[in-house]
Amino acid sequence: MLLNQTYKTIPVMKTSLLVFVLCATVADLYAQSMVNEVVAVNDTFGTAAQVRLTGGFGWYPRLGSSLVLTHRKKRVSLYADYSLTSNKTPQWITNECTSPVGNDLSHMAITMNRVIEQSTHSLRLGTEISLSPKITVGLLVSGFSHQSQTDARYRIQLEQGSNQSIDVGYGLTRTRIDGQMVENRRWRQGLANVSMRHRVSPGQTLTFNFDYLANTDTNPNQYMSRNADEVSAETGMNRLNVDRQTPIRLQVMKVGYVRPTGSQSTLEIGVKASRFTLVNHVDRSQLTATGWQPDGAFGRNDRLEESIGAAYVNLTTRFPEKTTLAVGVRAEYTNSQMQDAQGVALVNRRYGTLLPHLLFTRILADSVQVELAYTRQIARTPFDAVASFNIFWDPMLATGNPALRPTLADNVRASYSAKHFGLVLDYSHQRNPLSRFAPFVNPVDQAIGFGPGNLDRSDVMTLALTVPLALRPWWLTQNKLMAAYGQAFLTLQNKTCRIGQFGGQFNTSHTFRLPHAFTVEMTAWYATPTINEFGRLLSRGDVTVSIHKKLSGNRGALTASISDLFWSSRLRSATDVPELRLANQTTFALNEPRIVSLTYTRNLGKAGIKVNSQRSTASEEERKRVN
Repeated sequence: MLLNQTYKTIPVMKTSLLVFVLCATVADLYAQSMVNEVVAVNDTFGTAAQVRLTGGFGWYPRLGSSLVLTHRKKRVSLYADYSLTSNKTPQWITNECTSPVGNDLSHMAITMNRVIEQSTHSLRLGTEISLSPKITVGLLVSGFSHQSQTDARYRIQLEQGSNQSIDVGYGLTRTRIDGQMVENRRWRQGLANVSMRHRVSPGQTLTFNFDYLANTDTNPNQYMSRNADEVSAETGMNRLNVDRQTPIRLQVMKVGYVRPTGSQSTLEIGVKASRFTLVNHVDRSQLTATGWQPDGAFGRNDRLEESIGAAYVNLTTRFPEKTTLAVGVRAEYTNSQMQDAQGVALVNRRYGTLLPHLLFTRILADSVQVELAYTRQIARTPFDAVASFNIFWDPMLATGNPALRPTLADNVRASYSAKHFGLVLDYSHQRNPLSRFAPFVNPVDQAIGFGPGNLDRSDVMTLALTVPLALRPWWLTQNKLMAAYGQAFLTLQNKTCRIGQFGGQFNTSHTFRLPHAFTVEMTAWYATPTINEFGRLLSRGDVTVSIHKKLSGNRGALTASISDLFWSSRLRSATDVPELRLANQTTFALNEPRIVSLTYTRNLGKAGIKVNSQRSTASEEERKRVN
């Protein structure tokens, strides 16, 4: 290791295995003892558990395991689950970009090899208690701890000159940067939820949900780089440390009421309120001749507070002749305030939004149905795009965009389904769509770079056809064919630029039922180039094969699989805008190919009980901005 300051990861594989084996043993004994104690005619009462253990190998060993427990009595239900994963993954990233710098052009080529070692522990504990035949109270606590260390080595080669110099390859200013980055991250989350459901009368239900969520993102990074150009020799080693800590707190409250209005209609009304608090603290220091010196110019101590209030009403009416119409509207008001350490406002935004929706359903015959739907949705910015962070190919730059605006989308869908056959036409029009790597102009040197930003608008139309086939009694297939056209618009340097792309994707899955309780499954997909934000994802695909064996005597099941047989799922994106003299192509090989894994699953306890610890909470939508 070039860097001797390393961040210890947890847990080691032996410790994880010990914890899992202990939990599995306790679960087995507890499930069997509880089943013997519970005497009930109803098969939905009792205790059950599911144990899953996965081991695999790609370039490095991989481990995953989980334990789920469910215990149900007449008035009390208890559930718990624990899971862990531990793996080490190599990744390869390349980027090549040609962009204008004033009247000149800059050509940058980046190669990066990195190894990520990570582990994740998650735990859920919950209960539902029937206080009376009409009132049920639920309690839930959950959390996870994700820890990773990334060791990356990269090379940046930069050429700058006139258009002609770039074309012929001489008369250029050339610079090379060789570097290493060690990035450590510890991402912890805790959630507490309380819920109440009151059956006021037949058909009338009052629900209450409250969530408190605490996240902490600790992200220290260490950089070492050595620069060289055609004139001077290599410089000394540059060393840079960046420490980022981002605590996030979230409270969400939701109240809903459902009641019938007449014999064929149902009315649903509700209110929801949420409050976010985020503090983004970034310290950067550089090693000089006199020691480590803080770099206050790149330090951050920003605070974001966001409050959202919403009210909604939905009416569902069932007409004769098997027709259903659902209409509704959701009104929201948002207040977002973000300030830096000096109290200067970075964001001061207040706005209201109306989100209507409509769904028309008509059953034409047995298992034949048509649907027409319209929805307007709002997608607010993920917090990791708002808060400052460091991007690997320019560690001297801290980036993040507090000015990001929410995305509004109008979606229309028409579908026809007959048994398992389906035909769906989707259209989506987005205003201010978010792009993680949107082109922007650096006001200092007028160079074009990439970072989180909003595009002007985008349009995507998709036609999807789903066809299941039973080629033989032992051979079942499911096939889906999609065709799509998308376009995106962005205004830059007083020019409105457009990217458009036709594309398609084919998904197929095959299930072979063989003798002796063996099942073979093969899934494959292939996608042509498709639009992606303000660029294109080039062709890609995947083939995965698995073999499933159910063991006799209720001893569980074994599943062996191998993923991405031909290493064809690498993401390759391209952005080409001739009017801006901009061309960028990036390859992300983030998922290693041909991972071989073996999974053992066993159900314990009463067979009639569904083992499941998942339950919806008030903050399902909000947590997507955090996770």
